[in-house]
Formats: sequence, structure tokens, C-alpha cells
Amino acid sequence: MDLVLDENYFLKCIECNIRMDPDFTIYSCKVCNGPLDIEYSHPVIGSFNSYNRESLGSLGEGQTPIVQLSKSASQFRVHSLYAKLEYFNPTASFKDRGSARLVQILKENGCVEFVEDSSGNAGASLAAYASRVGIKAHIFVSENASKSKLLQIQSYGAIIHKISGSRSQVEREALSFVKKNNLIYASHSRSPYFLEGMKTFSYELINNFINLDKFPDHIVFPVGNGSLLIGVWKGLEELLALGELKKRPKLHCIQPELVMPVVNKFNNTEYIVSANETIASGASVEKPFRMNQILDAIRCTDGGAIGVSEKDILDSYTHLSQDEGIFAEPTSALALAGTKLLVDSGVIKAADSVLIPITGIGLKQIEID
Repeated sequence: MDLVLDENYFLKCIECNIRMDPDFTIYSCKVCNGPLDIEYSHPVIGSFNSYNRESLGSLGEGQTPIVQLSKSASQFRVHSLYAKLEYFNPTASFKDRGSARLVQILKENGCVEFVEDSSGNAGASLAAYASRVGIKAHIFVSENASKSKLLQIQSYGAIIHKISGSRSQVEREALSFVKKNNLIYASHSRSPYFLEGMKTFSYELINNFINLDKFPDHIVFPVGNGSLLIGVWKGLEELLALGELKKRPKLHCIQPELVMPVVNKFNNTEYIVSANETIASGASVEKPFRMNQILDAIRCTDGGAIGVSEKDILDSYTHLSQDEGIFAEPTSALALAGTKLLVDSGVIKAADSVLIPITGIGLKQIEID
């Protein structure tokens, strides 16, 4: 599917609905501090956000393959189960979709230096695209971040700032640095431009499933900040509006039981922060900035939100490697573990088709001496 360029858009707060002119320097509503979204004057596939592989700063992101998980489908007793291998992106995670678009916007508008905070994958991705176009990047990370991810960030020439404390504390320190030094906050969780890049995942599904027997009835996501789930939802809604898609798949949010704020909010249960760390570090986000938008995406598509145990994450991680030949990050294994629970609970039926994104490669979480 061809993507077209359309710059007739505005920024809109999803909390108070105020509209603002396009501005790449802001990352939250000036009135209520809520999340900003990009809206267009008319529905259009791709809209202004959709970079192409020949655009400024592209590293060849997107167009990731889809494979069948035949053993898993048979074991779970579902019609079909597919995985979209997002580790085929340039820095080996889905974050490249958003980074490509955000960094392109920053470069086009004269940015020479920015700040990002990340558990690892987004930091590595933004560092790579920054180096591509000659922008200086400051990446704030937890002092407990994976050594392999830190090495990747460092290899792109970014300046790493290690912060002690929670993921929320890392974000606070990054914002403080932004204000103190009057820099651009290129946040993968807050920037509406980063979020727009995620929509390309949805557009690709149309081509991915042309020769396959059934478009997915369900898409099951591992969720931290929720950028992929939200971006896919936005892209699917565009496709529906233009008649390119006939039926809306159900979108499901999967989080580790140790850190599941969205699951608790969706199910109206109490959220208690655990003192233990989850192996699914990419989903270890205590307070997603776009919480309400994640919930909207789930509810709009009649999806669900469930938590999975550390044992189930590890079992699925091992199953992907040993039975399907896919070496994924533990965070990616959340989606497979969640799929099994959704099948067991009857949410996913035997006749259904399911898609999971493999959001990052297993090499991302191997410790280096």
C-alpha cells in the first residue's frame, strides 16, 4: 500500500480536547498537561507521519516479516497464530518506526540536541537515528538497564545518563535536565510524532495478510508505555474509515503481574507496586503517560487486559526459542503468554486468528561481562 504525504494537521489534547498548532517542541497540553495527539482534516492513509525508506534519516525501518507459529497454534488450539518479527527493524526493536518519524521532524525543524528517557530499546533507537542525521542525543536510563542495551546506545555516540530509582524517577530527571538546559524532550512515550510512526505497523498488515487465509481477529500486545498498541489502533481506524479494512480486530494488553497498571485500571482492581523487578523490563512502566488512550484503544476494539506471572513469561520465552526458533526479548514473550491465557479463558475462540508482535530480539537482554 502506498503512503501519501499530508501536512494538514493539528495537535489535540486527548484529555481536555483543546486544539493547538503543530509544534515539535511541546510534549504535553499547555492547559492540562495531558497527552497530545495528531489529528488530520480528512482521513488519509499514512497522513503526514508516514515516512518512507528513502526519506531523510531512514535506516530502512518497517516492512517486517510475518511468520506462522504453527506449534503454538496447535498447542493453544486456535485456528492460526502469527508473529510479526519487529526485531528485523534496524536497531532490532519496533521503536524504530517511531524514531524514524520523530527524528525526521526534529531534523527538518533545526534541532541539534535532544533528551530522551528509556528502559533501553527506545534510547538505542533514537540514538541511532540521531547519529544518522547529526543530532546530539542525551539518553537517560535506569542504572539497572541491560548492559547490552547500554552498549548499543553508547555505540551510536549518545551521552548516557544513569539514574538510580524507579522508571518514573528516570523520567523526572530527564525532564529536569531538559528544563535546565533548554533542550528538546524527544520522548518516545509523550511525543505525538513518535506515536504516529507506529501506525505503519497497521498499514503493513494489509499487505502481510493478502495471501494468508484470515486477517487477525485478535492482536495481542506486550504493553509498557503502550505506543505500539495505540499506534496500531490509530492506523486501523484510518484503514476502516477509508474502507481498506472491513472488520476491526480486538486489541489486547498484556502486562507482567509485577507491574500492571493498565490491567488494574481496566479491570477496576487495586494496583500495588511490587518491590520485585520483572524480567519483562520493557513493560516495567508504573504510570503510563497515555494510560487513558491505551484504555480507549482496548475498549473501542472490545479487547481485554490481563497480567501474566514471571513463570509464564519465562515459559513462553523458552517456548518461542526452542519450539518456534524465535529468540525474543522476555518482554516480547508477554504476548504469547497472554495469548494462552486469553484462549484458556475463552476470550479467543478455536476458530480465531491471532497476531502477536515480537517487539525486540533476545540479544537485547543478554548481560555482558
